[in-house]
Amino acid sequence: MTDPVDVSVIIGAYNSMPYVTKGVTSVLEQSIGLDRLEVIAVDDGSNDGTGAELDRLASKAPRAVRVVHQPNSGGPAGPRNRGIDLARGRYLFFLDADDYLGPEALERMVAMADRNHSDVVVGRRVGIGGRKPYETMLQRDLDKADLYESGVWWTLSAQKLFRRSFILEHGLRFPDLPLGQDQPFGGLAYLRAGVISVLASYDCYYLVRRDDGGNNTTVQRGLLNALDACEIMMRMVAEHVEPGERRDALMQRHFAVELNTVCLARRFLGADQEDRARAVARAQELLRSYYTPRIAAAIPVQARLKYALVECGDLARLESLIQASAEARRKRNIVDGGRVYAPYPFFRDSTVGISDDVYDITDSLEVRTGLTGLHWYGGALRLRGHAVIEGVDTADVRTQVVLRAADGVEHPVPVDPVSTPRLTKRLGKGTYDYDHAGFAAIIEPATVADGGPLPEGRWQLWLTVSYQGIARRVRLTDGEGAVAETYVSTGPPPRVFVVRSDVGSGLVLEVTSDHSAPYITIDEIRWASSRATVEVAGTYHGDEVQARLTRSGAERCETAEPAGTGRYRVTVPLNGVQPGRWRFSVELIAGDVRYRAATPATASLPRRLWWLPLPFVATGRVRADAGFEVRLVSLRSAGTVKQLLRRLKRRLWR
Repeated sequence: MTDPVDVSVIIGAYNSMPYVTKGVTSVLEQSIGLDRLEVIAVDDGSNDGTGAELDRLASKAPRAVRVVHQPNSGGPAGPRNRGIDLARGRYLFFLDADDYLGPEALERMVAMADRNHSDVVVGRRVGIGGRKPYETMLQRDLDKADLYESGVWWTLSAQKLFRRSFILEHGLRFPDLPLGQDQPFGGLAYLRAGVISVLASYDCYYLVRRDDGGNNTTVQRGLLNALDACEIMMRMVAEHVEPGERRDALMQRHFAVELNTVCLARRFLGADQEDRARAVARAQELLRSYYTPRIAAAIPVQARLKYALVECGDLARLESLIQASAEARRKRNIVDGGRVYAPYPFFRDSTVGISDDVYDITDSLEVRTGLTGLHWYGGALRLRGHAVIEGVDTADVRTQVVLRAADGVEHPVPVDPVSTPRLTKRLGKGTYDYDHAGFAAIIEPATVADGGPLPEGRWQLWLTVSYQGIARRVRLTDGEGAVAETYVSTGPPPRVFVVRSDVGSGLVLEVTSDHSAPYITIDEIRWASSRATVEVAGTYHGDEVQARLTRSGAERCETAEPAGTGRYRVTVPLNGVQPGRWRFSVELIAGDVRYRAATPATASLPRRLWWLPLPFVATGRVRADAGFEVRLVSLRSAGTVKQLLRRLKRRLWR
């Protein structure tokens, strides 16, 4: 075992049965191959058979697994540091014995590190059994992540890939602390790293919550130990980052999480009175040294309120607040004067004198939107959806769609209200009324610009919404990403309209008179001579044209044939299609985008009957909110037959 390898996986194990078996096995089965990795498993004085299980696993792969047995060191720092000393890989990865890796984790992370010369690679972690890693905020791969803007500081755990030469160069080791050994190691590595990369597109690491609650990271420690860990991290940030926005971006995590939910929470209530007083005094010093208005505006209101009580040394009310926090979260927000306040204790209590600003959550309220309809119909773009300002009733709702150009020119579009009682059940959860959050809008390009046609260019779609005097403006999104709806007008002048969703930004309406751009139209939908076949014809400019029937995950797709210059024809047989309502669409495939044609408002399929061998009835019509719909009904059900007989009887007696 003297030849170098790509990665050394260091596993510190203490009483980790039966979890350690899956953890080590997940490493031995990595796609990177055993010739490119080694496992250094340090048994930290286990007495539950963990050591024997590690020896058994090593016997199956003696060239790849090395087991070290040592007396219990009291924490994960000792085994990890021992592993660093023994490792020979170009990279180090720290795996907790309770957890396991995704099959391709090491291969993908090593490839990313080699490609970018990374000192640290953050792989996406997934919680198992209720554990919730902060990596969920890392939504995309980053070759070179910005420490202050990317959110990587919110994941300070050791379960990452580190360049070994970088670790040795800076003498990084895990401190022997009762709580939070990972954070000083991970934080210092971040602060000194030349390149930090993020692999968010693959589930690299699985965090397992043990049934016995025995994870080292979840074992409860004392209040003052928790404060020690918090102070170490705040001092580290202050030593390496100058005061200002960048320092506050890192400090925000420790004021939102460690000081708030680790120190001034259950641990605080579980400590004796003397330790509580010491904790408040130490927290006051941290607030005086590092707490800024920028941090206060970014952290939860509960934390702001705690710190207001800490600053004035009100120990009794702080204890009362911590005890009442869970109950307060179930109360309704307070709306007053166009601002929203969290329903926490002591609001406008003159005996306490805490400013309303501490309770103000208006600017942090999330606006949740959804589109349920997006189609061209009769030469107009029809939108249907909802918008909710979370935590505020939809009383006195005012909503408006706005088209906005790059130069700031705007054209508002009035909307009609739509009832949405289901949102109250799904989002309101019995607390808030979201019955009036729906909207329906019709954008007519011929008249939307103050009575005239919409000029050529790129128009963003925004939604302005106001509840009880609280106004917000957000980008409209359709959630489909690469699907575009096209409509071609005959003029004058003839123009192409494309509404599509830009990834990460929202809906955009593109208006152009350039007919060389990708577009597609539907000129005719009719029954073919074959009894159970739909035939569609139209014009297009681009590559392949396809017709699709879609319903509840099922799909039938047919490719069109050219029918002359710039024209296509496609047939879709309905034989074998299950009964029900099917959405019918014709799409042009152009690169990564599918351009979906607008169906003429007059399109329809008259009722047609056929036997396969049982009788079927099919019809087709345009729905303004859902495009073209084909409905198939099987006549084999007794209920359907009875309905037809009743209709026939009514007609005979007219």
